[in-house]
Amino acid sequence: MTELPWWYGTIANVLAIGFSVWVGIHYRSPEWLALYIPVALVTAALPAHRKVGLVGIAVGIAVAAVGFYLMRGVDFELGKVVSATGGPASPAREVAAIALAAAWLVIGSAYRTRRA
Repeated sequence: MTELPWWYGTIANVLAIGFSVWVGIHYRSPEWLALYIPVALVTAALPAHRKVGLVGIAVGIAVAAVGFYLMRGVDFELGKVVSATGGPASPAREVAAIALAAAWLVIGSAYRTRRA
């Protein structure tokens, strides 16, 4: 059985904390909670369980699909992500968070399923 590299666990733990904070930011929006709670849970469980990798791939694809639906019509500019205006849940930051969540879950879960 091959052990996971330290960097994988570190990235997963940092992202799990970040997505948990993002859940807290959206505590009044059930559609966003339904999107980010599974992301935070799967991200936290990925380093511990190999079988979660398959779930992570499915959740990553679902997050991408739901994110495309929820963010339709949003004008994304990279400068708005790091801008001081718009608050923590501005549309540009939502797009960046969804893209990060979907990419992490698909790539990170695929990597996890290949490692024992």
